[in-house]
Amino acid sequence: MAQLSIKVDIHSDTVCPWCYLGKKSLDSAIATFRARHPGVDFDLVWRPYILHPTAKASAYPKGSSISAVLGPRAGPIFERIAATGAEYGINFRWEGLTGNSRDSHKLILLAAEQDAAAAAATSLLSTSQPPPPPPAQTGPASATSSSYAESTISSASAVSTSPQTEYNEDEDVDMDGHDADAHLPKNQPAATPTRPLTNKNSKLDAVIEAIFSGSFQEGFDASDRGFLSRVAVETGVLGPSEAAARAWFDGDAAGAAATAETTSAARIGATVDAETARAHDVGISAVPSYIVQGRYRIGGMQGPDVFLGLFEKILLGQQQQQQQQQQQNKHQQNQQQAQSRMLALKDLAGVSLGGRVVDEDEAVAVKQERKDEGNEEEWRRWQQQPQTGEKRSDRRLSIATIMRNSCGMEQD
Repeated sequence: MAQLSIKVDIHSDTVCPWCYLGKKSLDSAIATFRARHPGVDFDLVWRPYILHPTAKASAYPKGSSISAVLGPRAGPIFERIAATGAEYGINFRWEGLTGNSRDSHKLILLAAEQDAAAAAATSLLSTSQPPPPPPAQTGPASATSSSYAESTISSASAVSTSPQTEYNEDEDVDMDGHDADAHLPKNQPAATPTRPLTNKNSKLDAVIEAIFSGSFQEGFDASDRGFLSRVAVETGVLGPSEAAARAWFDGDAAGAAATAETTSAARIGATVDAETARAHDVGISAVPSYIVQGRYRIGGMQGPDVFLGLFEKILLGQQQQQQQQQQQNKHQQNQQQAQSRMLALKDLAGVSLGGRVVDEDEAVAVKQERKDEGNEEEWRRWQQQPQTGEKRSDRRLSIATIMRNSCGMEQD
């Protein structure tokens, strides 16, 4: 059976706490599913979404800006975020600033490009060398196999929905945060993880995890180029220094001198803008949102069971399609074999299908040429008949009988 690859387009923003939780939930679901079905691969595609497209970097107080948008719902929702985060070992902290996340998406897409290039190089080497044995697993199953690829997302039907963190720049939001701060929960000690966490085998995953963790657990600003430059160097995406990484982020500024770095930054920045526009075109208005196999949409932060149910449905569908295809192939093969036997018998006997009688000598010659095991019993009975002259006519076979037996058909 062909290996199944499940593609997940992830529409997400690095300044959204629900997106952080959604990443952990998806990672957990993938780890569980791959433990059940080791032959299944996943292609995770990061689709940038900017919740504050008109804001500048470091524009808002992080926690109070969120609570201001949520209004009276802020208290219960913050409690829910904290409780869900504890299941994944996340201790949410709400101090610090946030703003336009465009630069963080640029870094993520750059990491994805480097992963894709490394995967292509590995694939090229594997064509000339035998694959190495898989490493022994000492922890949770590998959660991701990620790459970034350009593709158009088709319309998707809703699988399930839940409250989403939706930021609308047109709303009248109080960014001062004085009244909103009352909703912010106090920081609690980090909880022990109770579910499988993501792996660290790709730069893409490492960058996403570092940005989310730094922003929501360490008080850093996901829109700040200083913080992003540090992440870029630590994950090996840019370097060798934070100053060099910072220069890359500045590369798509108007009037920047044309270099390899500035050209790369400008190109990826344009991709971020295009992806954000595309998300709106296909109806994505809140994050996180997931489109699986280009068909199924999952909206909002969902638990692992929602993803697992959909993955199982996709796997079952593929298995059924492959079984149907195998049956069709077998039927076609049987038809071709029957036709080939009939044509071969016709050629060997040297007669048409008109029913000319074939005598014993011709029939034996046909039998010897055909070597058809399906006729052994009949030929054995035939050879045991008396070899007298008056019985010779009884030992004659019509060409129709020979063809029926040679083709595996029942005799009338």
